[in-house]
Formats: sequence, C-alpha cells, structure tokens
Amino acid sequence: MPRIRCRPSLSEAFLCDCSCVAAPHTAMASLASEWTEERFLEAHQAQLASQNIPEHLWPVLFKKLQAMAFDAGESFTFGHAPEEPLPHKQFSVHAVKDLMEEEDIWLVEHIWMFKSPADALEMLKRYENVMERMVVLTNMKFDEDATTEERADLMIEELQRYAYPIVDSTGGRMHYVMDELGSRVTFALQDEAVANVKYATVVDMMSGEMLSVFWCIGAIKKHECVYRAPQHRMSLVGLKKKAWEIRFEYEQQYDWYCEYNEGSPLRNLILQSAPKRDGKVLIVGTGSSTMPMEMYKDGFTDIVATDYVAAIIKKMAEKHPPKDYHNAISWQELDATNISGGGIDAASMDYIIDKGCLDALLVRDGVEGSGEGQESWMTEEPEEVTKMVQEIEAALSPTGLYLLTSFGSPTYLVNTVDFERGGLFLKSCFQIERDAEQLKKDSRVPGAAALTSGHEFYFFVFSKVQEEEVSEETAATSAKDDSNNAEQ
Repeated sequence: MPRIRCRPSLSEAFLCDCSCVAAPHTAMASLASEWTEERFLEAHQAQLASQNIPEHLWPVLFKKLQAMAFDAGESFTFGHAPEEPLPHKQFSVHAVKDLMEEEDIWLVEHIWMFKSPADALEMLKRYENVMERMVVLTNMKFDEDATTEERADLMIEELQRYAYPIVDSTGGRMHYVMDELGSRVTFALQDEAVANVKYATVVDMMSGEMLSVFWCIGAIKKHECVYRAPQHRMSLVGLKKKAWEIRFEYEQQYDWYCEYNEGSPLRNLILQSAPKRDGKVLIVGTGSSTMPMEMYKDGFTDIVATDYVAAIIKKMAEKHPPKDYHNAISWQELDATNISGGGIDAASMDYIIDKGCLDALLVRDGVEGSGEGQESWMTEEPEEVTKMVQEIEAALSPTGLYLLTSFGSPTYLVNTVDFERGGLFLKSCFQIERDAEQLKKDSRVPGAAALTSGHEFYFFVFSKVQEEEVSEETAATSAKDDSNNAEQ
C-alpha cells in the first residue's frame, strides 16, 4: 500500500498561511539518527504510557519512527465497494495475513493539520492542491459547473467525517486529517463488529512531527475487516441539521454539559423543578443522551424524547424500545422549531426539557460548538430561535415549565433572546461548574483532560406566568454572582 503524503505538495500553501499548520517540523529537533533508544524512551515515556501503548512495542515504535518506516502495506490492504452510493462508505481496510494481538505497531500519516474550520475552509478555497488531496482521500464528486466556493462548502461538510480535534497542554485546539490508512478503517458501530485495532496520536520528538499509530488489540485473520472504536471528530454545530446527521452516524452515546445520573447537579435541579412524576415531559434535541432512561428510573411515567435527526431517533428506539420501559418513554422525530406540526397538542406538556437544543441554534455557522468563546455565539436572535420559543410556549400547559440547560450566561441569553415576547418568563437561574473529574469524563477530545476546571453552564427555569420581578440576588441563585461568570 503506497504511502500518500500531502507534503511537499502542500508545504508551500502551509508556509503561505500560518493559520493552517502542517505537521510541524522543529528546527531544534536533533536528527533522528542521533537518537538512541534510551533517549527516545526517556523523552516519550509519558505520552506513550498515557495512551496505553503497550510497553513492549515502544522499542519497535522507536525504530519505525527513526527510519520513518510506513510499512503497514505489508499487513493491510484496502477493500472497495464502488456500488455503495455514499463515498465515505466505499472503502475499508483488511488484513493481508494473520495478525496477532500486540505483535506490531504501525505509523499513520497526518496529511493535513489546521486550527479551526474557518481556516480549513479558507485553505480549500485558496489552494487547489489542498482540495485535490482531499478529493483523493474522500472520493468526492462535484458537478462540473460547481464554483470553487461551492466545492469548498461541500468539502467542509464532508471534512466532518475525516478531521479529528486534539488539544495540547496549553488548551490550544488543532485538527488533523489522517491518510487513507487512518481514514478508511471502519468504526465498530454494529453489534457484530468489535474493535480489533487501537489508534493513538504521538508527537515524535525526533522529527517534531505529530502522527498517529495503531496496533492490534485482538487477533485478526487474513482478509478480515479492520475495526476501531469510534472517536470524536470535528462537528460543525453551526451547520445545524447536516452536522448532527453526520455526527450521529458514529456517536453511540453522549450527554452535553453533564450526564443526568445520581449525584449530578443537573439531575438534582430537574427533580427539584419537576416534582410531578406523572407529568407529561417533552425532551427536545434528545440526541444520544441517556436522560430519558435515567428520568424513567426517577419515576417519570410519560416521556416523549424527540430529535429532528431521524437516524438517531431510529437508533435510540431500537436500543431502548418503549416496551422495556412500560411505554413510559416514546421516541419521535420532531423539529423543536415546529413542535405543533409534529403532532404535539397545544398546552399539553407539563415540562419541556432542553439540554443543548437552543444552544445549537445560537451557534454561528462554521464553528464547532458554543464552548469556543464569545466569537462562537450569535449576537442577534435568529428566526429559528424565535420560532422555537413560540412553539415551546404553545406546547406548555398553563402551569408548565421550560427547563433549559445552556452554556449561555444569563446576561447573554437575556440580551439576545426575547423570551418574554414569546410568552416565557424567567423564574430562576442556577450556575453549575464541572470539576476536573467531570471534565475528563465528559471529554472525548485527546488532551482535553489537561484543561482546568471552571467550564460552567447554566440551568434556567421559565414559566408562562409572569411573576413579580425577580431580584438580581434571587435570579443569581448560583455559586457566584453573574458579574463574575465567564464571558460568553
């Protein structure tokens, strides 16, 4: 299997635009030939151990990195199914011989590294060779009359299937795209598919390059397909529904902000705010969250879990069929901006729970998520948000409550979203902070565990009844005064 590199063909482009960074070369790095195995192990031990790379493979890795030996073609080949209509599903990786568990380790090239999706989009527009290399990798086809901008927009959507985020020790985020060997290995998503290889990302101190490595975590027979565990990829929440459709292709389970489980501050607040266990509950933007099942355990008997991505509703309904929960949980494809059009009766819901759905509509186009800082948020209320607030108000019973979890601070939301115009009035607000342990548990981005604690989010309770004006002290029923909250 040939080793396909984007360098040197992309090196000029990278040098011309420092916002997009190629696999780094460190001028201070010594020549690889001058390194001894002992020196290599001393310099790399911490990162190799932290990623659970088998210790007996460390000397093998040293030799391959020193020689830049991309020899996976001796053990693997590509499978191709041209009849598959989706380009990203046409290729797979197969063993060309019997392989034993942890007997070898292989190198995988990072063909492209960039900082942000905006940088990647600019590169795709400005440099034809970047686009050409990605077309080779993705096997994408474009209309002959498609403009450069149109091709770039389509490719940035597809890039969500190939770009992986990584965070360094300073909290800086980068994204990398692996070569064909890294990008075409199949995620183990089906019940009959079991991961038989594991990937890790390594910074080679000898060359200053970042690359991926993988090894067998189980025996693989000749011709068998290679599978790896799903890994979080770049997800452009700002692209709205298209982003979620791609994300849910591989996401098995994830809870935004924090999980709803025993000891969770979010669970405690929901139980406190929603005392009627037999009340009708509507969850908007349920995604792959375990919240519906956990709420059932807490005694809720009428839960409608909804999302506008049909595939995730189908997946969750198959994984958690209503009959397993005495029909206390039902799954429904539903757009939160058109609740009435989805068959939900007016004034029928006692509680509408939103854990990230509103945030997803407030994120600017082309960014990954609302946690990226002030620049990721819209500064004016989008039409979709106006519709959503109106639909939520219409679906709530006269005494119903809208329970919103958001990264948006009270100051930001009140100044951006006109809830009162939509008939919703703020009753209370709580601030929740995730400690370092929760951050590590929640994170799926390599290196993100190094981030410090203090990633707070907020829990809002809205009603349809306008009460007496809540004092600033009462509204900030949180661990800190809102003036000290993190900037949005």
